[in-house]
Amino acid sequence: MAELVSKTPKAIGFSGMGYATPEVKMLALSKEAGEAVGPTSENAANGSYPLARGLYIYTSGQPEGALKHFLDWIHSSDGQSIVAEIGYVPVPVVALPADQAAPPHATIKVAGSDTMVNLATAWAERYKEAYSNVDVQVSGGGSGVGIAKLINGTVDLANASRDMKAKEREQTSENAGAVADCKIAGTHSRSGDQYQ
Repeated sequence: MAELVSKTPKAIGFSGMGYATPEVKMLALSKEAGEAVGPTSENAANGSYPLARGLYIYTSGQPEGALKHFLDWIHSSDGQSIVAEIGYVPVPVVALPADQAAPPHATIKVAGSDTMVNLATAWAERYKEAYSNVDVQVSGGGSGVGIAKLINGTVDLANASRDMKAKEREQTSENAGAVADCKIAGTHSRSGDQYQ
């Protein structure tokens, strides 16, 4: 999207902050008539920028084993520093338990949001550097594709740049267990347990 807008005079588009380039002007906006605010991490985090949205990872059931370890790592300072490097808004860091064991050998399949592909790929690469016994395989296709694959059980994690629809939650629960979701970047963090 950002590349197309940069090459098309008078074009306008909507893209994640992580895809901003010097060739594309990010617009200041206001929620109502009033002073416009710029698309900064601070304005996205405090909710004053009206187009900010959260980025989510969904699982079928509560994550366990290597899957839980990977999600805990994403919420750690290591994982959230990548969120900031990519250009998104980190959520508050959750410290990894000092006594947390290394993850068991596993392959974790991730699919979904094209907005999140660069972020998910960066996480997979850095996680593999630290935990070579876990292979995290990332693909895009869109939030709906990732959620559909979670529903039919062909992926472990669905990346989404939107909330899961009630019908999708119902289908996931029928096929594989209750949905657990965690916000991993965006405008604000969840309170309490990071997996809900």
